[in-house]
Amino acid sequence: MDYGLVSFGSALGEPLAVADAAPQYTEDTERIQAYGYRAIHRAPPDVGLTDLAANARGPLPPRCDRGRAGG
Repeated sequence: MDYGLVSFGSALGEPLAVADAAPQYTEDTERIQAYGYRAIHRAPPDVGLTDLAANARGPLPPRCDRGRAGG
């Protein structure tokens, strides 16, 4: 029985300018902009980490046995 990574991927929310997002979290926006980040990625409120992970996974290889013991 083989164990290991079946696939690897990443998924991010939509890009949003830091200058637009920072005021929602702090009054010290100059400090945040001084960090040098230009954009963040934020998913919609109804999208959770599990949703992003499932999207990053993509399709499973044909021989992948989901959840079957001894498969």
